[in-house]
Amino acid sequence: MGCAVLRCSNVTAHTVNVMPPDCVPIEVRLCEEHDAAIRAGQPWFYDDDERAVLMRKDLVTSGMQLIAKFTTFGEDRGTAGRNSMALHGEYEDGTPFKLLLSTQSLTWLRSMFEKFPDIGAR
Repeated sequence: MGCAVLRCSNVTAHTVNVMPPDCVPIEVRLCEEHDAAIRAGQPWFYDDDERAVLMRKDLVTSGMQLIAKFTTFGEDRGTAGRNSMALHGEYEDGTPFKLLLSTQSLTWLRSMFEKFPDIGAR
């Protein structure tokens, strides 16, 4: 059985739980290279559909990119109404982005941070 990273066929050396500590564990096998990259902080995501770990270009291809920082925010001044917030920032590769979040989206995000308060500590 090869490494769980998509398209990697290296021999596995480590078993890793890809789920948060308070969830039912899903263990995958990783090769030395990918285990070291994850431990060094490289972004990754376990894709349930692919049953694989996505890293590097596969993360971007899947439509997922790590948001490295938010630079500005403010009330929306456009046609979306006054019940939203515009967020500006950069992806990890330095590419800028803009998000327009509704009040409903912001409320949901707040509830997720309250539900998983230690998410940033991992």
